[in-house]
Amino acid sequence: QIPTTPLDAVAIRHDGSLIVSGGRDKIVRLWNTATGDLRGQMLGHTAWVTKVAINNDNRVIASSSQDTTVRLWDALTFAPRAVLNHHSGSVTSVAFSPDGRMLATTGLDGIIWIGESATGKELARLTNFNGAVWSVAFSADGRRIATGSADGTIWLWGLYDNSVTRLDGHAASV
Repeated sequence: QIPTTPLDAVAIRHDGSLIVSGGRDKIVRLWNTATGDLRGQMLGHTAWVTKVAINNDNRVIASSSQDTTVRLWDALTFAPRAVLNHHSGSVTSVAFSPDGRMLATTGLDGIIWIGESATGKELARLTNFNGAVWSVAFSADGRRIATGSADGTIWLWGLYDNSVTRLDGHAASV
């Protein structure tokens, strides 16, 4: 079934063979890039899907949503693995660490949540100093995350040394 509502999220598997998408119809879809065929759908979100990510071993898909949840899915069976409820508002972004062991999420509540991707166990909860957080990315070595805020500020967070660096320069949300 081809979506007829806007897509808000897309991620490509590391080997380029699959694409994950999500959007306002609340469905996470997995596509074969060679054939264009729909491989499967993952149902469970009750509001639109804001972001999707695939971990480095291509076995777990994460999706964030305006329903305040992050859902982890088995990429082979499309079965739900976990529902994470760490935000009090819309979850705006989700990212796996390069080694796939950690997951980071951000939300309109100003929370940056970091946990184990296998279990959902919380490792850290950071609070943005300026409100809503729109985006998150891990550094290549997995030792830092960068977050983008509604006020245009980028924050660089050291996960192992507790460093925090503020980067200014954007006039709007990052």
